[in-house]
Order: sequence, then structure tokens, then C-alpha cells
Amino acid sequence: VEVVEGTERRWPQSHSAKLRVHLGDSVGEQSDAGVDSDASPRSEGVLDLFLKKVVARHLPEKPLHALRRDLHSNRVEARFYREFAPILAERGLRLLQAALVDERLAALDDFETVAEGVELATEDGKQERELRTGGIMLVLECAEDSYVQASPLDTDQLRCTLRMLAQLHSCTWEDGKLLKAAAERLNRQAGYWTLQHRGAKEMEHMERDWSAYLAAFSEAAPDLLRRPEIVALASRTCRR
Repeated sequence: VEVVEGTERRWPQSHSAKLRVHLGDSVGEQSDAGVDSDASPRSEGVLDLFLKKVVARHLPEKPLHALRRDLHSNRVEARFYREFAPILAERGLRLLQAALVDERLAALDDFETVAEGVELATEDGKQERELRTGGIMLVLECAEDSYVQASPLDTDQLRCTLRMLAQLHSCTWEDGKLLKAAAERLNRQAGYWTLQHRGAKEMEHMERDWSAYLAAFSEAAPDLLRRPEIVALASRTCRR
């Protein structure tokens, strides 16, 4: 196994890279981890996989409620690929399948019911030490190099994204049992990253960041992004 040169991404919240696995004589004998080798980009005797790693002790310094929030989000991603992606794939949804999901964030269970922004009265530093003992590792099928995502999305990518979202919802439509499990094991409702979870620091930067966004993209949609109510969107949100 080797890391493909130039694919490493060392973000503050996670590290990722493309792995190149050199297989033995029998591909089938090497596929017990669960990846469909025929669905993964490979040449003869070679299999490409995607690695994502989050190590809690390496995350940037932040308030405890923000640390819990971010680790919870990582655990949701791990649980989705381990518990729900196989079910959705059986129903026809095209998803990257996981060869490995290693989630070690059991310390979160002690803080599941703690409200946003509330710090527990614990021994100095104990809660943070417990939260920073784990992490996650995902090894997934690697998308072909032709799969790219621009920022912002172009029209074709936007259509593809909307089709994917529609297919995702249709796979779970009126399946009360599965949706209940998702609410219990993932997030209680969709759209988790609302303003209340973003934190005071992001709210403080909202007007600055929105002004920068408008400066960068107003030419792309001037009729929309230069309307007074759109220009004032961040300031109106911060006042609420």
C-alpha cells in the first residue's frame, strides 16, 4: 500500500489521501474488506482507495462545545457509511462503499445530552482530555479522476447534485423504521449545521465573509446578488 503522491490533504480538521493498493495474484482474496473491486478505479493488480483520518488530539484548540460538535459530525459520517450506506446501496443509490470504518469516539456518549454552549462542571481539563482520545478512519472506494467538484458548482454539477439528493430521499421515502434509526444514530433532523451550531465566532465573521462572497460572485448573478435585501442578508441575520 502506498500514498499516491500529490493527493495528500492536511486540513486542520482532517487528513486525506488516495491510497494505491498493489494486489496479489487473486483479487478476490484481497477483497474481503467489502469493497467491490470491479466498481473501484483500478488497473490489473492495482486498486485505488480513498483514506480520511480524523485524530481528535490533533484538532485545533476550540471551546468544548465546538469540539463536541465537530467530533459528533465526524461520528455521524462514520456511522452513515457503516450502518446506512449498505442499505441505501441495496436500494439502488450509487454510493462509494466503505472498505473500513474505524470510529473511536465513545467519549461523546457522556455528553450527548449537553446543550450547545454549556460546559460541564468537571475536573479541570478532564472533559477535553476524554474527547481528544479518539478519532475516526474511513477507507472508501475512490471516485474516478473524472469526478470533480467546482466551487461554485457549474450548471451540470448542480443538476447532478439535485438528482443525487432526490434519489437519496426517494430511497427512504415513508420508511419510518429506517428514518427513526437515522434520527437516533445520525442527526435528529436534516440540516444540522444551522446557525445555532455554527458558534459565536462564525457569527462575528458573518458580515465580513458575506461581503467577500458578494465581491467575488456578484458578477455571476448581478440581478440577484446586488438586490438590497440580499446585500443586507448577513447583517439582518446577525441582528436576530
